[in-house]
Amino acid sequence: MTNSPSRQIASADVAVLGGGIIGSAVARTLVRRGVDVVLVEGTGLGAGTSTRCDGNVLVQTKHDELTVRLTQRSIEDYHRWASELSVDIRFEQQGSLVFFTDPGQVEQAQNRLEWLRAAGVKADYIGPAEVRDREPALRGDLVGAIDCYDDASVYPPAVIAGLVQDARRHSCRVLTGADARRLVIGRQGRVEGVETSRGLVAAPVVVNAMGVWSPQLDTSGQVVLPVRPRQGVLIVTEAAPGLVRRAVTEAVYMANRAGAGDGAQAEVAFVAEPTYRGNILLGSSRRFCGYDTTVDGGIFAAIVTRAAHFMPDLARLQLIRSFAGLRPWTPDNKPVIGAASELPGYILATGHEGEGIGLAPITAELVAACVLGSVPDSLHAEALEAFSPDRLAQQSQRRAR
Repeated sequence: MTNSPSRQIASADVAVLGGGIIGSAVARTLVRRGVDVVLVEGTGLGAGTSTRCDGNVLVQTKHDELTVRLTQRSIEDYHRWASELSVDIRFEQQGSLVFFTDPGQVEQAQNRLEWLRAAGVKADYIGPAEVRDREPALRGDLVGAIDCYDDASVYPPAVIAGLVQDARRHSCRVLTGADARRLVIGRQGRVEGVETSRGLVAAPVVVNAMGVWSPQLDTSGQVVLPVRPRQGVLIVTEAAPGLVRRAVTEAVYMANRAGAGDGAQAEVAFVAEPTYRGNILLGSSRRFCGYDTTVDGGIFAAIVTRAAHFMPDLARLQLIRSFAGLRPWTPDNKPVIGAASELPGYILATGHEGEGIGLAPITAELVAACVLGSVPDSLHAEALEAFSPDRLAQQSQRRAR
């Protein structure tokens, strides 16, 4: 099918759609390898999900060995980025604590620790007394915790600013206020560019890194993305340096992260994370409510109540703001990364749900492998197979039977 585009406003080897952390990482990685890139963003850089989330890069909350290894690789890249970028991305590797409250979870926690260690993760299982020694503010019926020393954090707005600044230094052009609307497809069935609200961006390769908005790109029905926005609420307290020493997470968070939710009732788990300014981020929640970013009062209250239960000292702090972000969810809880076989020249980098910050560096490497036609190692090959867009069509066919 041939589209009739409007006035051309830019051309490049690759058009990257989406100026969040995924799109910024992809653009910077490609231009540093000599690819002519234009980064296209509908509103402002980092205006979507990437700046409405925490900055955790956690290994220990993952559910499969592949994602553990990919997150480890991303942490290595963040460490390198911290020295390469001219913006301070606030990279810190202070570890994280996941605590358990049910005596029946002790064996599960110890089995999980063995699994993490087998995957090369540095972690220990500690009892209640040591949990309180390492996080004195933590209270409640604790039976133990996994203390993971590999886990890290960054400040997402700074990461995006640093990536885009460096990409521009390497001749990447950035178009903001250009809402990507539809792919331009030539007579041979190949991508020729993207139609935006400002005009045509001509490019033989288009990377869709639009997150929760990725399904809205018109592909003339050739690629259907089952990506849905899943809302999450976070609350910011006044500064209280030292009250929470690093990311602290209730074990039930991992089950909520892996689940599909029921679309009506929010799933809430206790998460607390100190920011570099000493404020504390409190969460977390998950629910399906379309593109609504309104903070529901009931969810707000549930997060505050749960936080006060596990850390009573939090109850004395002033809550200075709250916000909701939208995570790009897929039915199998895996991102969609790779070339769409139905549409030559179309590459996807979306569906990360809550793992966009943690997997941004390795996602950029995977997209670069697709663009350049060279897969660096077996880890990249395994990830491209696991996250391939082709699996979505296969899953749809199985459900239809």
